[in-house]
Amino acid sequence: MTERYLFRGKRLDNGEWIIGSLVHERTSEQQNYYIEDAECHAGNRADKTTIGQCTGLRDKNGRLIFEGDVMCWTDSDGVQRTDSVSWMSGGLCLCNSGYTVGSYSDLEVVGNIHDGG
Repeated sequence: MTERYLFRGKRLDNGEWIIGSLVHERTSEQQNYYIEDAECHAGNRADKTTIGQCTGLRDKNGRLIFEGDVMCWTDSDGVQRTDSVSWMSGGLCLCNSGYTVGSYSDLEVVGNIHDGG
């Protein structure tokens, strides 16, 4: 599976993070979201407020970058910044500073918005 099409979310049953394909199930009473892992286990019901898509990029340590991650990085003026990754105007950007996620060589995942940064 291409990394760009991976999703991450916290399991409802135990709060652990799971990465895989997003499955959306809609019934007349409710909507459920599942993350199907690499072994095709689709029983991992996810908290929809924690689900984020992979950017297809990796940080300087080789870690995949997901929507909702908190990044530490240095901008073109040499200013060190900490921003979260989010969708904005049809693309992923580093919020607060408004920079588009691109080929910054010093991006580092330091946390995520769901676990307190």
